[in-house]
Amino acid sequence: MASFVPPTRVRALASAACFVLMCAPAAALLFASPAPVSAQGPKREVSPPGYSEAINDAVHELELGNFAEAREQFRRAHAVSPNARTLRGLGLVEFELRNYGESAALLQQALDSDAKPLEGKLRSDAEKVLQRAKGYLGEVHVAMVPEVATVTVDGTVMELGPSGMLVLEVGDHVFEFHAEGRLSTKQTVSVKGGERESLRVVLRPLVVASAPEAAPVAKPADEAKAGPRLTTTQYVGIGVAALGVGSLVTSLVFGLQAKDKLDRADCGSSCSDARSKGLNDDARTSGNVSTATFVIGAAGLAGGALLFFWPRSSQQETKSSGASARLTPALSRGFAGASLGGTW
Repeated sequence: MASFVPPTRVRALASAACFVLMCAPAAALLFASPAPVSAQGPKREVSPPGYSEAINDAVHELELGNFAEAREQFRRAHAVSPNARTLRGLGLVEFELRNYGESAALLQQALDSDAKPLEGKLRSDAEKVLQRAKGYLGEVHVAMVPEVATVTVDGTVMELGPSGMLVLEVGDHVFEFHAEGRLSTKQTVSVKGGERESLRVVLRPLVVASAPEAAPVAKPADEAKAGPRLTTTQYVGIGVAALGVGSLVTSLVFGLQAKDKLDRADCGSSCSDARSKGLNDDARTSGNVSTATFVIGAAGLAGGALLFFWPRSSQQETKSSGASARLTPALSRGFAGASLGGTW
């Protein structure tokens, strides 16, 4: 027989059951410890400002075939964040521009870079383009004497490393070598793809040619026979002596005139008529002139002889080669003399 449960107790049991059913989940959430996160999704890398825009513009220009513009955009991106991806882009652009040497260098740097390294297809594509670029390049090994010589290739100064190796594009290239104190030289080298050429250059010392000695000037036969030339002093002495001789001749002329006039006057101790007196006066004047010119002529002749025979110095002998003189006689009625002219 079932036991009887009072209504008040039934209501209490019902309330307790309801509390348990409604509040247990909330309590469980409140007191339960948070569950550990077993795995997190990959963290997205944030690019520096301006990098993504430059990369997008570079790719767009590359797709349009605007390689020069694409190169500038890749350079902008590389300046913001240098990495293997920007180096790869620059290498591809240089290849399209047929700058195979620059392309090979950039692609090799991209493959060696640890910043955003190339993986998968990006790496395999870069390796293929690198091999194609090397097919358009050749090596030239340069050995120089002296080693400090400057090397220019097609007008551009090149830096030789310790190995002396240059990587150049296929074709003919003009090498020029310069060194201080050495003769410069020029040589053309034909570079072939994937091959190596060797070039050895020896620059010869530069010899400064001395000025040739002046050959002695042959003297004319008559000048050689005449002996040493006269000095300036000797020329002056000749001129003075010539003037002295002229004065002596003048003195002789006036002396003869004075004697002739005295003979015609025939005055004796005194002259009575005017004619005789005039002749006598003229004879006296002529005699005075004769005496004066005689003294001057004798002095000139003596001075000329002194100048002519005066001992010459080495300096005078040197200057005498450019000296010249000309003696011109001067004769007139009642006068005889000479004039001297020239350079000294």
